[in-house]
Amino acid sequence: MKHLPCLERDGFYESHKLWFPRGFFERALGWFIKPEHFQGVYLERCKAVHSFGMSQTIQLLWVDASGRLLRPPTILKPWRIAFCREAYGVIELIPE
Repeated sequence: MKHLPCLERDGFYESHKLWFPRGFFERALGWFIKPEHFQGVYLERCKAVHSFGMSQTIQLLWVDASGRLLRPPTILKPWRIAFCREAYGVIELIPE
């Protein structure tokens, strides 16, 4: 398991500025309402995500509570579901 820097609430994670959505609606809408100056989304206490309604592919980084990567990055195409039982959270990015 590769160790990654710990997540910081208002900082960067692996050079990507992450948005931390709060509450049910922000989490459910995610990429649809993400402020433009953020490059990714970090969802705490999340073991499953979907890409319903999205037109683009996203990259998922499943992490434990200390910010360690649990598995290689996953590519999630539109209209799909992905999960990781061991995850504490997930980072969603646009693949480069």
